Amino acid sequence: MKEKKKHPGLALKIVTTALRGLVCLVLVVLMLAVNSILPGYARMVNSLLNGFDISVDNSDVDTTDLDLDYYTSDYTSETISDAEDALAEQIADEGLVLLENDGTLPLSADTVYSLFSVNSATVTTTDSLLGGRDLQTLFAEAGVSINTTLWDFYTEKSGEGYGLGSGSISYGDDEDFSINEVPLSELEAEDGLLESVEGTVPIYWLKRVAGEGRDMPRSMYNHTDIEEDKSKSYLEPGSIELEIIQYLNDNYDEVILVVNSYAALELDWLEDYPNITAVLYAPDGIDAVARVLTGEVNPSGRTVDTFAADALASPAAQNFGDYQYTDEDGNMTVYNYVSYEEGIYVGYKYYETRYEDVILNQGNAGDYDYDTEVVYPFGYGLSYTTFEWSNMTTTWTEDTCTVTVDVTNTGDVAGKDVVEIYIQSPYTEYDIENSVEKSSVALVGYAKTSELEPEATETVEVSFSREQLKSYDYTNAQTYILDAGDYYVTGATNAHTAINNILAAKGADVEGGCLLYLPLCGGGV
Repeated sequence: MKEKKKHPGLALKIVTTALRGLVCLVLVVLMLAVNSILPGYARMVNSLLNGFDISVDNSDVDTTDLDLDYYTSDYTSETISDAEDALAEQIADEGLVLLENDGTLPLSADTVYSLFSVNSATVTTTDSLLGGRDLQTLFAEAGVSINTTLWDFYTEKSGEGYGLGSGSISYGDDEDFSINEVPLSELEAEDGLLESVEGTVPIYWLKRVAGEGRDMPRSMYNHTDIEEDKSKSYLEPGSIELEIIQYLNDNYDEVILVVNSYAALELDWLEDYPNITAVLYAPDGIDAVARVLTGEVNPSGRTVDTFAADALASPAAQNFGDYQYTDEDGNMTVYNYVSYEEGIYVGYKYYETRYEDVILNQGNAGDYDYDTEVVYPFGYGLSYTTFEWSNMTTTWTEDTCTVTVDVTNTGDVAGKDVVEIYIQSPYTEYDIENSVEKSSVALVGYAKTSELEPEATETVEVSFSREQLKSYDYTNAQTYILDAGDYYVTGATNAHTAINNILAAKGADVEGGCLLYLPLCGGGV
């Protein structure tokens, strides 16, 4: 039999045709998928394609019974500006924190204030809604008078190079953390200047420029020519600032300090100046300062950081510094890094946890004095009135806990209080063996009352989720865990009061307050 010849070209054609069919099928599937998905991402795609227009015609879509006005506003173009101004004012009023007050504040509306520090003459509102107004304008709008002789002096000095450097609100190579305060000798040399302060209440304006952009320096070594200031940190007052503060303390019975900084400054030195009788913390919202001084606004802000006596004494600070990356040849680059080794134990979660370990004589707390380490705890703030809490209860609905507290204004003026809810989770042998990190207290919720008149009571409600009780187990479970054991829930005025409440429930000899104890057994509520 004659052997049939093979036709490799025919086989190749069949394979090629099959591949073409497969490719066409894949393209059809992709086109269908793109046509169904792409319209929802048209704006993104347009941006990626540099403006290439992809339009979708939805004119034939049935919109019957659909409410398409989902971008409606409660305001008109005529009313929005007033609403923005009112909101900005409310945020400013409720954001200031009263750190100290021995009865000096509030002062009468006819009080005249002398603003010390060149920074008082250069600071302006940062909120664009308020137009970058200065303190002289803001005080005048509040009906409060200032010493214009001193104001004019500092305004002139600000034009001569005095005032803070750019600080950490900047990028680039121009790193300037200089303080440049006007020396007391220049105030004394100005004829009649210090005499103009007599009969007024002096305010020292302590300002620092701290925020995003760059880390603050560990020391002022490269930012001052004053030898005694080189070893200080940017969070401390410089020697010229202290010179003026000392002068005010020695010559006036009532001195007010305004701390204008996003960073928590080191304020342990205040105990050396007993005539500083009131301290206001105003990280922003400086337009509210005058209203707080007169009592038009009763301060209700709370600290969002722990104010440490020495920020560099915390374990977390030991990993700050000039740690530079090297290139493949081992040469130093211009890029720096920070080594994170402290885990969750930063801020109040460090200070309050170590405090509990000292009180209960557990762990490796070592030599630690909380009152020396911490000047103002997290969540701290004073008021011109007093409050009393009662009838604290909790209700669990599935995985949500709702805490209610009755808050009564027991003072003489109207004011707002803040209820802070903290929890403590059990710290078990499993946690210790597997390096599960837990703080002695953790803030899980908070709420502010409305403005309460004297003797008025309001029931405050704060909710938190069961999820907030969990801790991360990176060693064994490698997920979040909820330990069986006793959990504590407490209402408190700050983080330190919270841990004292819990310690009191454990039988420790500490000052306790309003406490609720919640047992959580077997991992369930």
